[in-house]
Amino acid sequence: MRHEQSTPHQQGEALVSCIESNRCDRPERASFFHRTRTLLSACLLVIMVLPGSVLHCSEVSEEPRNAESEIDSNILKRVRNLNLIVGGGILVWGLAQWDYGTTTFNVKNEGWFGKDTKYGGADKLGHAWAAYGLTELYSRVFKKWGLSDDRAAFYGALSSFLQTALIEVGDASSFGHGFSYEDLVMNSSGITLGYLRQKYPWVRDSIDFRLEWIPSKALRRGEDLDLTTDYSGHKYILALKPGGIFRSDNFFLNALELHTGYYTRGFKSKDEKFFSEKKRYLYGGIGLNVTYLLERYAGTRAYGVFDYFQVPFTYLPYTRKLSAEPLDP
Repeated sequence: MRHEQSTPHQQGEALVSCIESNRCDRPERASFFHRTRTLLSACLLVIMVLPGSVLHCSEVSEEPRNAESEIDSNILKRVRNLNLIVGGGILVWGLAQWDYGTTTFNVKNEGWFGKDTKYGGADKLGHAWAAYGLTELYSRVFKKWGLSDDRAAFYGALSSFLQTALIEVGDASSFGHGFSYEDLVMNSSGITLGYLRQKYPWVRDSIDFRLEWIPSKALRRGEDLDLTTDYSGHKYILALKPGGIFRSDNFFLNALELHTGYYTRGFKSKDEKFFSEKKRYLYGGIGLNVTYLLERYAGTRAYGVFDYFQVPFTYLPYTRKLSAEPLDP
């Protein structure tokens, strides 16, 4: 069957209708104009919010600027520029890989840790851990640049929040994602813990939030190549360190720690070959404080890497399996 060829007048009317409705003949994709508008709006958000937030606290009311305040101002400009670069990178990557701008603002209820959620809640802890690590990384960088501990912690948390929030706003314009308030809450939880650890040394000495990763069968066999969402190989652990909690120099209180954690197995579609059901686990245990032992016997803290990553097989676990969900045939 042949279709009648539209006249230029009809084509013009179709284009106007497309622009007004933000969708052409493909309802799942937004128009070029909408994508451009979304990108520009997000860029304006970053450009307006970040510099104002970062530089506001550096302004000296009506007093002459001294050498110290001038140095702080220069450092905060570097903080701003870093955030602008990262924010711009997020937008470019989101447009290219995450379908930013393909729909109008939409909210998606993803749930929390239920058996009927997409990843059983492992993705939520992944958000918290990533935001937590980003906060601590930025705080350390800003300290090296010359900010005080308190200000470095504040701007580290602010930078992490603005960047993770930008991702969520971008997801709201993505047909395949959507804005998730659950992700925003978990991001904020991780940022809060990271901020407290950087601001208060006793918190840092008492609590670690770690990721243990043993590559899943799907990843080892090439079925799934996404390391960041290899949830069947991830385990999220909150480690309580008695030596820091009780401010003690006792060897055993510092060498041992208490663990509590959560992990899932078999929730991703690429796990179907290797699991017969979707599984969720609560976990507790007694482990070794690897950072403390390295410092005591090797004279190095390994840059604190093991405050964020759990070394496998260095703890005695007690695991409780929650209700499982059979995989769809």
